[in-house]
Formats: sequence, C-alpha cells, structure tokens
Amino acid sequence: MKQSFGFLLLWLGLFPMFLPAQTPRKIALIIAVGDYPEASGWQKINAQNDVLLLTNALLRQGFKAGNISQVVDKDATREEILKTLRKTVKSLKPGDVFLFQFSGHGQQVADNNGDEYDGFDEAIVPYDSPMKYQKDGYQGENLIRDEELGALLDEARNKIGPTGNVLVILDSCHSGTGTRAMAMARGTDFVMADSGYIAQQPRNKPENGWLPDDQKIAKAPMAAFFGASAGQLNYEAKDDAGQGIGSLTYAFCQKLNESGPSTTYRMLFDQVKTAMAGIAPYQTPQFEGMMDQQIFGGNLFEAPNYSKISQCKSRNTIQIDAGWMHGMHEGTIVGLYPSGTPSPSAAEPMLKGTLSATAPFESVVKLEKPLQNKSDCSAWVYTIEKNFGPLHASIQLDLAKGDPVAVAIREKIQKLAVISEVTENPDVQVVKAGNEFQLRSRGLLLEKVDAQKSPGMIAERMIRKMLSWAQADYLRNLKVENEGLQLALEIIPVELDTRTFKVSKELNLQTKTDVQGNISFKSGDVIRLRVHNKGQRTAYFTLLDIESNNKVTVLAPNAQETPEELKVEPGKSIEISQSFSLSPSNGKELLKLLATDQPVDLRSITQTRGVGEANNKSALSQLFAQTYFNEECMTRGGKTTSVPVENLHIDTVVFEVKE
Repeated sequence: MKQSFGFLLLWLGLFPMFLPAQTPRKIALIIAVGDYPEASGWQKINAQNDVLLLTNALLRQGFKAGNISQVVDKDATREEILKTLRKTVKSLKPGDVFLFQFSGHGQQVADNNGDEYDGFDEAIVPYDSPMKYQKDGYQGENLIRDEELGALLDEARNKIGPTGNVLVILDSCHSGTGTRAMAMARGTDFVMADSGYIAQQPRNKPENGWLPDDQKIAKAPMAAFFGASAGQLNYEAKDDAGQGIGSLTYAFCQKLNESGPSTTYRMLFDQVKTAMAGIAPYQTPQFEGMMDQQIFGGNLFEAPNYSKISQCKSRNTIQIDAGWMHGMHEGTIVGLYPSGTPSPSAAEPMLKGTLSATAPFESVVKLEKPLQNKSDCSAWVYTIEKNFGPLHASIQLDLAKGDPVAVAIREKIQKLAVISEVTENPDVQVVKAGNEFQLRSRGLLLEKVDAQKSPGMIAERMIRKMLSWAQADYLRNLKVENEGLQLALEIIPVELDTRTFKVSKELNLQTKTDVQGNISFKSGDVIRLRVHNKGQRTAYFTLLDIESNNKVTVLAPNAQETPEELKVEPGKSIEISQSFSLSPSNGKELLKLLATDQPVDLRSITQTRGVGEANNKSALSQLFAQTYFNEECMTRGGKTTSVPVENLHIDTVVFEVKE
C-alpha cells in the first residue's frame, strides 16, 4: 500500500522578517517489497517490518509524518516506484534532507551500456519483476537499474544543493539462492541475462557501485549504506518480538537513536557494523559516498541518557519513551529521578520499577510503590540494573513427517522452555543431506551427524550444538556503556622473532583495515592486546573471545593470572601478557572486554558450564552461567539476571580472519 502520513502544513510566508532561521525540511521515501507474487519465483521476506521500524525512528528525529512517503508490496511496481521517486524529487527544495530506503530483493542484470566493470548492472527488484530470465520472454524490463536510480538521486542532489543532505539505505543484495532459505535472505544468484552472456563476463565486482562517482561541491553530499558486500547474502534479523526484519534497517535504527548532531555517517556506520556483527555475523555491510558529513547535515536530535514518562497509566504503572531499540528489555530495573538530574549517581531515586513489557520505542514499567504526586510524571527515568533479555532459540525441523530424528528432537525440546519449534525464519534448522543430518544457521553448517547413529544420539548432538549457538548469539549482543568504567581494547598486529618468539615489531592496525573500516587478518597473523582506561574509576577486566563457530573462550585472565591482577587505573594502560596467533573463520569474530568495578572470574563457569552458580554474588557471573542454559535458566523459562549498570562497561572489537 502507498501511504503518506498527515498533510498538515503551516504557511509562514507572510512575515518572514519576524521568523527565526528555519530548520531544514526532512523528507523520506521508503520502498518495501516483501510479499512478492508466488509466480515470480521470489522468496517472501519481512520488508513491511522495515517500514514500521524506520518510520518510527524518523518521526523521533523530527521527520514530519506528512513528509514520510511509503510504497509497499503490490503498489511497489517499477512504474509506481519511479513515479513516486520523481514526484518526491520534484518537491525537494534547497537545504532539504532526503532519505531514500529500499527494502526488498536485489538482482544483477546484463549491462546495457558498457559502463560496468563486470558486465552487470545492479538492480532493485520491484513487485512486478519475475526472478528468471527467459530467452524469448521476460528479460528484466521491470528491474530498476543502478544508473536509473542513481540519475534520480543525482537530480535530488541538484535540487537540494550543497546545504542539503541525501542518505540512501539499501537493505537488499544481489546474491543468494533465490529458493526457500533456512533464514530469509534478500537477493538471488540468478542473473537476469542469457547464460552465454554470463559465461563471458568477469565476476567479483569489488564494490556495490550504486552511487555516481561525481560528488561535486555544487550538489548535496550523499552517503549510502548497503546491507552486505557484493557477493554476500543479506540475511534478515529478528527483533525482540521474534519478527523478521532487515538486519541493516534494525542496526541503523538502533544506532540512529544513540547518535547526536555531531555524529558523522562514518561514525554511525562504524556503530552499525558492530551491531550487525552481533545480529548478522556472516555478512559485511558496506558504504559509499561522502561519509564524513554529519548525519542529516547535523540536524539530528541529541540522544539523552535518560528516558521520559510518556504516560502515567495508573499510580502503579507508567509508560516510558524507550524500548528494545534503546536496549531496554523486560526485567530491567529503572529509577525515577527529579527532572534535571544529570546522572543516577547524583541522587537517590524517588521510586523504582521493573519493565514488565517492551515494544520497539516504548516500555511499560511496574512501580515498586505508588506515585505520590502528579508532578512525579515529569520525572527522568534512568536504568539502574540492565536486563539483556531472555535466552531463547527457535528451531525448524525440515525433515520427513514421522522421521525418528524429528520425533526424538521434539521429545527433548518439549522439556526445554527456552527452545521453540517454528515453521519459518528459525534461528537454526535441521535437515537431512545424503547420509547425514545437519544443523544449519543462516547458511552456516553448525553440526553434522552420521545418519546411522541412533535418533536419540543425533537429537542430543543437535540440541547441544544449538544451545552453544544460542549462547554465542546472546553474548554477541551484550552492550553497556559506562563513562566511569570506560575501558577500550586495542588490537596490535605484531611480528615475532622466529627464534625467541618474542615481539620483534609492532604494526599499524591500519595495515589490516580496508577502506570500509573492516579489520581483516590472515591465518597465522599474530596480535597483542592492550587495554586503556578512558574512564574516571579504577576498573578490572575480563576478555571474552566469541568465534564465528560460536566457541566462547575466556582469554583473560589466563590460567596463570588472578582477576585482581587485571586492574587498570584511570588514564593508564595495560598489555595482556600473551600473544595470539589467529586461525581462519567463516564470519565475524568478536572480542568482548568486560570492565567491572570489582574483580570477576568467569573461568570456572566455562569449566562447569554454569552449574552451581545460582548463589554467586556477582550478577555478571550469574548471567554468564545462565548463558550455558543451566538449571537456573531452565527453571526460569530463559529469564536472566539483571546487572547493575554502574558496575559494568562493555567494549566490543570486531574482526575476521581469512585463509
């Protein structure tokens, strides 16, 4: 459906001499196609959820409802997309901010003018464009090629001029199988071209190539975000409600909420990359354009470090203007403070409450005690103890009806409240391939077991590996910021003396960093790690390594160290004692630096797999033990311990290791 919210315009042109300087208009056009026709060959995806999330995020950044246009599903034909885009471009004025988003499938098509390195144009796929090339039939006439879209965006830049700003978000890609996928992916490997033409062309185009090379000063600066690099699948993520959503859209909206007027597109993109390493670790987002411009030309609302009460539902229940897109989850404990309180450490809370329900941009709080005065509804709300959400995983059994392995798995998961069986968009999937059963997640093979093994043994192996995947997936997304305990992790590539195995040379990390800001090592590279205290308090640290195969390791403290030794004073640095030789991975590897105000030892938990930790005084230790799906976690239905935010800061560094 095509929608344009509201049409209330206030005409202020009569007395311009009395008007203050006007802020730029913010205009958005969101195109989303998820419900492709069955006969088209395209997999259905959850693009409509991208629309709802992005629209809400933009409204919170000062976009007026009447300036956000949407063209969705069956209305998003080639003709209607181009018609609406031309109309939007025509309406633009100098100094405007313009955002264009496409959520849907992408495809490569035979180059029609010889301007492409690899002989193929990139294209977005409208509702009325079938997937397959037909030699005597459809040949991609309804695709919207990169140069068509680029020309219209270039026209928008001309209309807006150098004082304006253009942002393009393409949550699609031109790679993928095009068939029913274990997780929903956006794109296809089916090229819209004759097979003879395809065979003659070089492949592996180095970049997405959507933006024109021309970035003249006379035009509005333009930046573009892409969900995956050329040749990668763009998998959907899942929100806290379990709904599929574009991984780029989800990460972009989340990090936009945390940005301010001085944040540049490059800074935002770096944060988006880190977020996507947690929710989509097997793909690499990309950017093009003028990335050092401030977001929306600096016309971005400052992200406060507190929430406000949007509604006092009763004396015992309030609603606040922050939800899971702000990292707020059920079980989080918040405090109500007098408005103007600079931080929760500056005063005692008037009241405390616990989040009982959450949505993307709002939460319901159940108060410990009733509100006393109407003025309490103007309180500022700070997080006191953060909950990271429940531990849960979903599985799809893509097996024949009555298959003994499927029966055995169902019998086991019926006893596990943390695992649910689903029929679409699962976290993991069990399939039979030849003479083995396989457990897969987003195209990655997690486990394989010989089909000759007993159904019970196969089920046990699959569930054990699934829980290991779920633990790593949960830990990847842990995030807490605390200026007082702000430790930062630095990776230092080094060369070793082959005789003494001591460091002979330190290298600049930029030698391992590409133009997109991605850190990439080769198998056998050696690194050292340094921890810097940029906060105001003495901090202790623990270092976790989360590999792409879901293996979780405590790197520091090591077996010869005590937690008390890993202490960093404000303004000081400490180098971790050992060097690390890197092995190849199939996706992103994450280092999680956990800074705490007291020494914490997580090593024993990795050995006991969380058994016997229910009475541990450290909330962080309890949480880490629960990620092993220990008995406490199971009896609580996956609910986890909340952690005091004043005692924790988490820094994340992402890299990959190639052969």
